[in-house]
Amino acid sequence: MSSRRGGGRGRWSGVAALVFTVGAGGLGGGAVVSCAGSASSHPPTGHVASAGSERVRPPVVPPAGGSGATAGPTIPSTGLVAPPPDDRVGIVLGNAFNDPADVERTLTDLAAVGCGWVRADFDWPSIEPERGTFDWTDTDRFVALAARHHVRVLALLAYTPAWARPKGSSDKHPPTDAADYARFAAEAATRYRHATVGAWEIWNEPNSASFWQPKPDTKGYLNLLRAASATIRAADPDATIVTGGLAPAVDARNRSEMSPETFLARLLAAGAGDSFDAVGSHPYSYPALPSDETTAAWNSFYRLPELHAKLESAGFGDRPIWITEVGAPTGTSDRAVSPEHQAEILGDALTTARSLPWVAHTFVYSYQDRSDDDTDPEANFGLRRADGSTKPAWDTFVGLLRH
Repeated sequence: MSSRRGGGRGRWSGVAALVFTVGAGGLGGGAVVSCAGSASSHPPTGHVASAGSERVRPPVVPPAGGSGATAGPTIPSTGLVAPPPDDRVGIVLGNAFNDPADVERTLTDLAAVGCGWVRADFDWPSIEPERGTFDWTDTDRFVALAARHHVRVLALLAYTPAWARPKGSSDKHPPTDAADYARFAAEAATRYRHATVGAWEIWNEPNSASFWQPKPDTKGYLNLLRAASATIRAADPDATIVTGGLAPAVDARNRSEMSPETFLARLLAAGAGDSFDAVGSHPYSYPALPSDETTAAWNSFYRLPELHAKLESAGFGDRPIWITEVGAPTGTSDRAVSPEHQAEILGDALTTARSLPWVAHTFVYSYQDRSDDDTDPEANFGLRRADGSTKPAWDTFVGLLRH
């Protein structure tokens, strides 16, 4: 469903070069959690404060109209009756919300089972294809429907339109001027400050060259984070800022990727602490279970306590970790797992996340397969197949939401 993913997950890249020790017993005796890429991505680690301590407000139906060009969508009332949503659990939709009928079906489905959050791409190139020219049509409709179904939105602000990046580069290249991104973030935050958008994620997997080209750069990312968080908070003082979800990467010799621990430590050392409310993480572990201590050398989920330890040692132990992507692909590729094992991985991830007091939210990647090509692992992370039929992981997801 999302167009932003790139290369491998789990154990397939850089494993031999990775040697880590999980402090204080790692996740410990079979952990327990809640719901919520990169080319050669593979390991991350943990974080702080008690879940839910960050500033996230409940969905609010915005008033009709608004002021000027930044007025948000008008959201109709609804008589929907659904189970109480699980506030710690979400699912990733990516940027697949340009078909109103599909969006309605998806959000109806999620609201019916009690899923409280969705993560969606607020795609900068699509919204502002030319400097100063905005098209919020699809995003307005999506936010309105999410509010109608009482589902909160984690908005991923990415990537870079052609006019804002170096000539010849891709949209995964950061903007030439961080102020351009910050202005876009401010427009979005102003537009949706009374809506159901509960948090803003600043970029995606900035520790990997797949999403921060030509190679990860903590100084460059900090400039972007500082600029965006300042303008978002000016527009909405109650906004929650989440750092870009960190890929399960290693410290590569060619500097094409940086481990989450290294990346976060460098950000904190450079003074990033005032610019975020939560740390984003993508602790993919497949084909292993997240709580499998025998894979501690490379299992990014098992090593989440190490990421958390970086926050504590820097004096930010009150900041939670948001798992903004986790899952496993099915299909026939050499990276795929069976549908049954996908369900097992998901169940272990959600159960383990609930046991970690400093994990505030967990977002499952993803709701539905992007295509019926089972040879493409990136297209097969869904809990539903492309035709809408469910995989065993959907039943696991629903069961954990209800218990």
